[in-house]
Amino acid sequence: MNKKMEVGIVILILAALIVAGYASAKFVYSLTENRREVTDLKVSDKNPLIQVNQDFNSKMEGTLSGWTDEKYYKEPIDETIVLFSSEKIPGLSVVYYPTENRLVAGSPPIIVNNIHLFNGYKHHIGYAFKENKQGLFYDGKLIAAADFMPRLQNGFTGMVTGSYSNEVSPSIILEIDSEESSQFRLAGFFE
Repeated sequence: MNKKMEVGIVILILAALIVAGYASAKFVYSLTENRREVTDLKVSDKNPLIQVNQDFNSKMEGTLSGWTDEKYYKEPIDETIVLFSSEKIPGLSVVYYPTENRLVAGSPPIIVNNIHLFNGYKHHIGYAFKENKQGLFYDGKLIAAADFMPRLQNGFTGMVTGSYSNEVSPSIILEIDSEESSQFRLAGFFE
């Protein structure tokens, strides 16, 4: 092969790489533009990549009320399903373990066994806290109550490291500190 041909091939390869890089950058940019347009989607739209920032209004009291879907949004079902995680109140979350039929919620965690979600029926999950008391509700009934003691922002644990973030599962439609979720306060739980 002569020198001119080698130079021509190198130039073609470089041109192809530049075009591919430009197309890739344009594609990524278009994704971010599209994401800006759809950020008003709700969790109920079943898009696990888009999370709506839903968190408690106060660190002193709050209520969470939500309905799960009949079935989990993907197969196979995850071993751990974080239904809700608060950024405002470190350590406060609602987590479901389907293989163990266990629901864990609150701070410190309240653990309740024999809870069946995603079994072909919609189920109501509720959680409320006020000052030093917290309660967990399942299908309209109080199933557990305990003292409420939020974790300090920079507390150490032996489990997960990293920053706290707000997360809502695509498999639950949540209302936080709304009129619907306030029914727990009205039910006399905190009186």
